[in-house]
Amino acid sequence: MRIPDATIDGANNHRGHRSDDFFREVARVYSELFARTTAPAKVIAEVNRVEKETTVHYWIREARARGFLPRQGRRGKVG
Repeated sequence: MRIPDATIDGANNHRGHRSDDFFREVARVYSELFARTTAPAKVIAEVNRVEKETTVHYWIREARARGFLPRQGRRGKVG
């Protein structure tokens, strides 16, 4: 299985404000990884050298809040 490139431009930019473009990129990478791994946030953190995986979880929540990802479902749950 080939995992797509999980590099996100600006991931190591520590300034407070992040643009919609950044969160669109997070959503794109997360969506591609979600279908291929059980830990997409962990992969994103490792590839982008983000110290805390919780930072990536924040990015994913923010991408959802901005409408770039659908509401969160539960993997493996039906109904």
